Amino acid sequence: NLQRGNLSVSPHGQANYKLMLRYDGASRIVSLDFPQLSCDHTISVDGAQLAEGTGNGQITFLLTPGDHILTVDTSSEIGYYSGMYFPPALGTSHTLSQVGSIRGFVYAFAVLLPLILAVFTFFLWQTGGEISRLFGVLCCCYSLYMMRYFVFQFSVPLGRYWFLIQSLALYGVCFCVIRLAAHVSGTDGRAARWWQRAVLLLLPAVLFLLSLLIPLLPWAVFIHGRLTDLYYALAFCTTVFFAVHGVKGTDLESRFTAAGCMVFGVGLLVNLFFSNLFEPIRFFWQFEWCGLLLVFLFGAMMFSRSRSIVRENQMLTDHLE
Repeated sequence: NLQRGNLSVSPHGQANYKLMLRYDGASRIVSLDFPQLSCDHTISVDGAQLAEGTGNGQITFLLTPGDHILTVDTSSEIGYYSGMYFPPALGTSHTLSQVGSIRGFVYAFAVLLPLILAVFTFFLWQTGGEISRLFGVLCCCYSLYMMRYFVFQFSVPLGRYWFLIQSLALYGVCFCVIRLAAHVSGTDGRAARWWQRAVLLLLPAVLFLLSLLIPLLPWAVFIHGRLTDLYYALAFCTTVFFAVHGVKGTDLESRFTAAGCMVFGVGLLVNLFFSNLFEPIRFFWQFEWCGLLLVFLFGAMMFSRSRSIVRENQMLTDHLE
């Protein structure tokens, strides 16, 4: 954001970026892709405006030998991000089109697969107990979280407020994972219940309140970022604590669930220490990979449970006959 560590300065406003592109070669058509440009922007090359919008930006132009000035003007009044965080990717139109197609496919897969599993799990809610219900909600929250790619890709009008929805989706995923880990661990003492309420309800409520204050108070972005890191750390510790107790259980399903929750906890820790240290070109961020793996693990568990239910029903029917 535009604060640069100064909490008295607003994290929003206007910014102007100028990059020099020096090229020595034959004239050719090239493309520039601007990742995570999650604010209003205008992109120009040598004074000629080539793109304008909100969200991810991409331009295509004729690159000739010599020096060229790439200008990016950004404007942000609301939201968590402002300005340009990552350098643009330069390549041929075919290459960047191929990269964009792969990225769109994998994100569509990450959105649709959890929704399909949630619908599949819905029919197990009546007989599957709390684990099935939590898994269904987890899939819906993860799918909502991953929709951010398409929100910015297609400049959905709701995009400037999407950071609020994305935050709620993340809190929902954390809630379901911690509850799943606590459920299979068998740890249900008074201290454990108090700690769950603090991690599951109190901190997310404070974080969401800070998200609402971001457009109004300059220091809200900085405090929100630090508290988010604290929330990741506490959620990781809580998940690992319950998951370790769950692994000790004799029930295979409990061990399966505990292992899945442990994967998500590691994802939170990786996201905490390696945030913004790299920018994925084609695929996901670290946390998104771990979330997708978690969905796969629980999906396999739900499939195994459904087969078990069908087999038990068939045995009961055969016995009655």
